[in-house]
Amino acid sequence: MKLIEAVEAAARELEAAGVGFGHGTTNAFDEAAWLVLWSQCLPLDELDQHAEQELHDEEQDEIHALIEQRIESRKPAAYLTREAWLQGVPFYVDERAIVPRSFIAELVADGAIDPWLGEHTQRVLDLCTGNGSLAVLAAMAYPDITVDAADISLDALAVAQVNVDKHRLQDRITLVESDGLAALPGPYDWCCATRRTSTPPAWRSCRPSTRPSRCWRWRVGRTAWISSGNCCAICRRGWRSTACWCWRSATSA
Repeated sequence: MKLIEAVEAAARELEAAGVGFGHGTTNAFDEAAWLVLWSQCLPLDELDQHAEQELHDEEQDEIHALIEQRIESRKPAAYLTREAWLQGVPFYVDERAIVPRSFIAELVADGAIDPWLGEHTQRVLDLCTGNGSLAVLAAMAYPDITVDAADISLDALAVAQVNVDKHRLQDRITLVESDGLAALPGPYDWCCATRRTSTPPAWRSCRPSTRPSRCWRWRVGRTAWISSGNCCAICRRGWRSTACWCWRSATSA
């Protein structure tokens, strides 16, 4: 069997099993390609180069076992491979943190957020950092900033530490255990706030009229919606900064 045939067969299995996507891929073929290439220790962007590669029986068995695990466990592929990609940057991830998926990463990568930043942008907060991917991307994109990456979960912060170390940003990213803004010093020039939960029922429990919009501006004394681990919560904090921009990712599983 050729590698491309293994990908096509795996895609058919995933589709027939009704597996959901959205944690790095959007369809069965891309998910199958990811898992097959990873199982063979091949770069994920080199399917065409290796499509005609012949697979030995043992390699086919490895692929079949991985696809079966994906179907039976329903775990996202990123949890099975312990790797997720965001804007072309690899991150370690496991079940202690959600798989990174964020529109904020696109804003950072394509410079769409640049008009609101400038020389004054020095201190950045990544609220609900999870595996730390946004903190890392922000530090990589803007070499003059420092980032506080906060999360209420010590487990998530342990995963974030792996990624901070992986990308050698220990001097510019500080990990902080904090329930919302409670343990954060402020003020910040820019705040990224990504919804941590991936459980739709909790999100749907909020009335449509009270769900947060994709982005908002937060001034002192105003109220900003932030979705926490299993519910929507209103956070009021009196930072001394006159204003900070907060963006929320609208992605959900």
